Amino acid sequence: MRELKIACVRSGCRCPPPIQLPPGIVFPFEFVASSAAARLISGHGPQNPDGSLAQPLGRIGAKNSASSRLTPQRALTALSILGSLERAWATSIGSPRGCASSAW
Repeated sequence: MRELKIACVRSGCRCPPPIQLPPGIVFPFEFVASSAAARLISGHGPQNPDGSLAQPLGRIGAKNSASSRLTPQRALTALSILGSLERAWATSIGSPRGCASSAW
């Protein structure tokens, strides 16, 4: 995870803080469930740097090719997953050097 973190920082990427849901919305699951041997990841989507859901939500229009529309959303989703994994890691074993900060 350390090498991935270094690569992200060098490229200017930052993991978002925990997701900020609109009022009244509750997810009935944990984004990262931990056991002694594994971390189970679920339910992630693209997030903005402030933790809000990235737009557009739902169907994407036909102005651009499918790959040009999905690539940025996939990158934002990957950062969301990395942020959740980092927070789960820091919560389960502690964070002696501040590793759980949203800005890395």
